[in-house]
Amino acid sequence: MATVAPAFETAPSTIVPRRVTSTIWLAVGVAVLGTAGTIAGPPFITDPGVFADGPEAVFAELTGGHIPSQVGAALLYATAVCLLLLRPRLVEMLRRAAPAAEELVDRIGTTLDVAVATVTIGAVFKSILTSGLPGAVDADFYTQVDVAVLFTVSGQLQYGVFVPLVATMALTAVLVFRHGGLPRWVGALSALLAFAVCAVTMALNLPWSAGLVTPVWMIAMAFTAWRGGRQELVVPDAR
Repeated sequence: MATVAPAFETAPSTIVPRRVTSTIWLAVGVAVLGTAGTIAGPPFITDPGVFADGPEAVFAELTGGHIPSQVGAALLYATAVCLLLLRPRLVEMLRRAAPAAEELVDRIGTTLDVAVATVTIGAVFKSILTSGLPGAVDADFYTQVDVAVLFTVSGQLQYGVFVPLVATMALTAVLVFRHGGLPRWVGALSALLAFAVCAVTMALNLPWSAGLVTPVWMIAMAFTAWRGGRQELVVPDAR
């Protein structure tokens, strides 16, 4: 019996799946916005003598106004939103890559949940600092001591808020080397970055180093998502 040809054939898609595209842009957003949000703010004081002279001297260095710090806080809030939106997409990508590692992927999702909360806290503290800087709406309700203390706390916290993502990197490395699914270089990079932060934190008490490596890892995950999306275009659908 002759086979009846279908009325039409569905051409293979040449567009990267929308979930992959959103994963890429959100990961890049966390990297870029997180970096910009930590950089934007009051001037960085490099002279130890300023701190030795007391809160008044520190406050005198921060008279440049509140706008840069306000912009930095807004960028950190945006980073938290990007992380919140990235969480289900990144978890889905890892679950698709390693179906047998469901429990481990759930733990990775939990670390991302914590990161959303801590980045938000960092943004809040930067907002509090902003309120006390010259020209801000609540500047009259802050003392110079308040501003000097908040400057130190906010400056350290805005990088330290990325510490939960160190656990994300470490668990991702475990997933890659135990279950596969992602390129081994992703596991190696994740392990290296997580170890580097843990090492300098234990040796030098520098947890804010997490903020320096997070953009690198996010860009790597964006590239991984892009490569995975491109491969989906060339691998025929088993259905």
